[in-house]
Amino acid sequence: MSVLADRLAERTLELVDIPSESRHEAAIRERLRGLVPPPYREVFAGDEAFLWARERRRDAPLLVLAGHYDTVPAQGNVPGHIAAGVVHGCGASDMKGGVAVAIELVRELAARAPGPVDVALLLFGREELPPRFDPLPALFDGCPLVHEAGLAVLLEPTDLEIQAGCVGTLTARVTFHGRSGHSARPWLADNALHRAIEGLVRIAAHERREAIVAGLPFFEVVSVTRLESGVADNVVPATAVATLNLRYPPDRSPRTRRSSCGGSSRPMRRWR
Repeated sequence: MSVLADRLAERTLELVDIPSESRHEAAIRERLRGLVPPPYREVFAGDEAFLWARERRRDAPLLVLAGHYDTVPAQGNVPGHIAAGVVHGCGASDMKGGVAVAIELVRELAARAPGPVDVALLLFGREELPPRFDPLPALFDGCPLVHEAGLAVLLEPTDLEIQAGCVGTLTARVTFHGRSGHSARPWLADNALHRAIEGLVRIAAHERREAIVAGLPFFEVVSVTRLESGVADNVVPATAVATLNLRYPPDRSPRTRRSSCGGSSRPMRRWR
């Protein structure tokens, strides 16, 4: 087990050290394509979505191992490192570790006779971007093999738990309006940033909500992910813009969960 763990850690670290911010995935994409050995062949190669499989057997169910290879922007965490048995670095959790596991599994399976289940590998980029960048619809439309899958496992970090189902995500930009003025006479202005802080208190205090759907637990959570305001250090801002991200269970729909929190919102929807 120690040898296997070390191998997976080293592969994860290798992938972490390849810059792979969304829309800049060329290096990581080509490295991963080079790691998939025969007899696996690339049965679909699209715009940042790739599926590999061995020759299909009519009587064997198909399992798809899936993962995305892009990351959010690095924050001083590339290159990565290993400390106390843990890989640290941009995307180590989300989801270079899962991709490393999938790659090593496929490499192991390639060296063996086929077992009772056919295993395919799906890797894709641009997962961290809004829906219009999603490469998977083209895969679903252009790759008949993927529809043969009896089960797909997305190797996101779950601490070895299997979590079924998905949650929706809604991102909204909320604008708070005030009146600009000089910070030496703030009583002559109306501070939009102060209004934003007051308006966002309820968001910060929001407790997660659990919903049980078809026997599966889902959690609704909302976070403030950005707060932008101000033009100078001595100017009271006239506007403040907060970005909110809501993750909601399938007992809600985008139409039943819209809130402007006292400002104007521009919602965007995506299932993930």
